[in-house]
Amino acid sequence: MLPLDKVHHPKPGWYRGDFHLHTTASDGHYSPSTLARLAKAEGLDFLAITDHNTIASFGQFGDDSDLLVIPGIEITLAEGHWNVFGIGNQPDWLAEVCVWNKPLSQKDLSCSITDFMAQIAAQGMLNSINHPLLRPWEWQDGTVQLQ
Repeated sequence: MLPLDKVHHPKPGWYRGDFHLHTTASDGHYSPSTLARLAKAEGLDFLAITDHNTIASFGQFGDDSDLLVIPGIEITLAEGHWNVFGIGNQPDWLAEVCVWNKPLSQKDLSCSITDFMAQIAAQGMLNSINHPLLRPWEWQDGTVQLQ
């Protein structure tokens, strides 16, 4: 499991990174170790792994002190996609969405998308809607209106 308490640089400053990356655990082209090597070669300080509906890659990064790997997941539903950052030990709700390659929809969840996001936030994690206006993946949760 990726640590949540790792400090890459103890001083404030500007850091280069990417908050939306996929590995071969979902539909990415690179294994976790190759992705980390490429990120370091490009001068990145951090990357966030946000595979679709899985955290299978978390145990494959090793302990590299030169790169901060932020644990995340892209929850992928027919109604839209969003990232969750700060996943520690596997939370209870994760079993609902960790079914990569199975089409998921709002109806597959035990509550509304908005309530689901609120539960995640209440556990100290961060939600971030992905590509909210980009078709065909635009945000379609009827309880949130985007302009």
